[in-house]
Amino acid sequence: MLLPKSNLHLLDRIIRILFGVFLVYIGYIDETMVKNDTISVLIALFGAINIVVALMSHCPLYNAIGLSTCKHKGENSETTST
Repeated sequence: MLLPKSNLHLLDRIIRILFGVFLVYIGYIDETMVKNDTISVLIALFGAINIVVALMSHCPLYNAIGLSTCKHKGENSETTST
């Protein structure tokens, strides 16, 4: 199976994983924070999606709008030389 080209930087992936774990905790594990079951499931699902996207290193939304936080080999970097 071919995976799409990664478009997430390492820092972006770490933030998504931490945010996703936090949302899963709020939505699924700690039932006292959100009283509505539907909202809890949606929050946990959003967190799980963030974790999966971070592990894949590819965000479909970033791809749709043409955004990438990851530099790929061969791309020009903005460096100044003297």
